[in-house]
Amino acid sequence: MPHTRLSRLWWMLVSAPMLFGAEPTATKVIDSRPAPAPRSHVLFLGADLKVKDGETWYDIDGVEKGWFVSASTGELPVRIPMNRPGFEFSFDRNLKLTAKQVSVSNLKMEPTFTPARDPSRRWLESQSLAISSAGDLVNAASRELRSTIVAAEQREAMLNSPNTPAEVKMAILQQPAPDVDGAMGDFQDANFGSQSEQYDPGFYARRQSEARSKRKDSDGHDALELEAEVRVNVPMEHPYAVVFVEFSLPDDLMRYRRVFAEPLPPLKPGKATKVSWVKGGFPVGYELGPVQLHFFDGAEEIATDDAERRTPVTAEEGFQFAVLDHVSRARDAKVDEPAALIEELVTSDLRSQWASQGRACVVRVGSDGLPEAAYAAADVTTAIDDVALQALVANLRFRPAVENGEAIAGQVKLGERL
Repeated sequence: MPHTRLSRLWWMLVSAPMLFGAEPTATKVIDSRPAPAPRSHVLFLGADLKVKDGETWYDIDGVEKGWFVSASTGELPVRIPMNRPGFEFSFDRNLKLTAKQVSVSNLKMEPTFTPARDPSRRWLESQSLAISSAGDLVNAASRELRSTIVAAEQREAMLNSPNTPAEVKMAILQQPAPDVDGAMGDFQDANFGSQSEQYDPGFYARRQSEARSKRKDSDGHDALELEAEVRVNVPMEHPYAVVFVEFSLPDDLMRYRRVFAEPLPPLKPGKATKVSWVKGGFPVGYELGPVQLHFFDGAEEIATDDAERRTPVTAEEGFQFAVLDHVSRARDAKVDEPAALIEELVTSDLRSQWASQGRACVVRVGSDGLPEAAYAAADVTTAIDDVALQALVANLRFRPAVENGEAIAGQVKLGERL
């Protein structure tokens, strides 16, 4: 095999001691290259959720029990109820950057029943259990009958009201009416349910077996059950999960979408946290389609271990992505944007060091997103001479200001806490 000129020179160098009779010696090679930077961040395809309240669309920054929370208006937070009639939402898929990661295991997502429609529960309640008195059964059936009648009356009121939007009426009509006749039948059965069979020692076991069979064979699901165990790599104080669900109805070619969210307890690294809930409100007998599960901590989305297009990157690679993405989005939307701190690149140590300084300032940011100078917050002409604060500012990274589709220099005001 012919050698290149470099390979021939290399062969001559390594073989020279042997050619001239010298003793071969081991050559110690020292790699002087710096260690590669850690891939501390993740790029992934996430979701930007928006919710409509009245005529206004809001970006979602948090979740409370039964409420979406938006702080994007810059005023007091706006709370939008999740179960409002005519609820509208949208979500855009975008590449995101984060250092926060969550591992999901033992995930289960499947159709199930709300307690009111659970066949096993309804079966057991319609029977006279050995441990229940006839009076208890009558009272329970009476309460069920009253609640069914109220639900039927509310349904009729919404359908007949001129203030109910047409799309809400359509959604109501797609769901079965409350079964008043069935509830009346259960009530009558309860009144005559005190039979001698109740006191047979094997009665309860047989009824439990029959109830499980009823639940297994039924296909009238009206809820979604979700269970999972989650582990995080950093502490998260305000986590929540958002679930996007697609579903269909039998003999219906339409695909429907629904979103719901659930706040989670504060999460700590190294500890598995089990999350589980049942969400009702689905049409009876619905067929479950694709489900997307997303996790957030405040306004920041967290990368799961199976997130779409998940790519580990260094902090520098993440910075370059954030700048390019910011400029291209502003250019595509034909809007101008101010410079802004890249929160995803601020480490917990940097936040702690900044808080210990207890000082606000204004940072001049170049068109490349790098800090150029820091000034007193009240005076943008006097540069800060605090060496420690200057060192902290030098470690910050920014999205540059954008004007007419081009990155330009700008300013960012930083408070006493990042």
